[in-house]
Amino acid sequence: KHVQELRAGIEESLTKKQLKALEEPVERYTQGSWIDFEEWHCSMASTAARLAVLATGDVGSVLDAIKKRDPVLVGVPLANPQARREAFSTSSLATDLVRFVLDPATVQFWERYVGTP
Repeated sequence: KHVQELRAGIEESLTKKQLKALEEPVERYTQGSWIDFEEWHCSMASTAARLAVLATGDVGSVLDAIKKRDPVLVGVPLANPQARREAFSTSSLATDLVRFVLDPATVQFWERYVGTP
């Protein structure tokens, strides 16, 4: 019902020429692929981790938080340095964060706006 009301409102507010012009783009949109929610979720988690590092300046704490939430790392015995290294290397979230922190643009941003890395 809500969709029908929305459609009626749009049809009332647009001319026939405007409606005709919208048909093709709307058809393309509705027939196209929808958002990839898994990719979106991964991107949001990565962005959150990057912002956490920028806000706190504490890479270790952010990696610790990732360790507690990333399904790849949960339950992995991290007392063994080699097991820890292998586990973190398989975590796309952790490796993305490390690449971000080591990226020259991030280092330059940090030096310019925050202080010495």
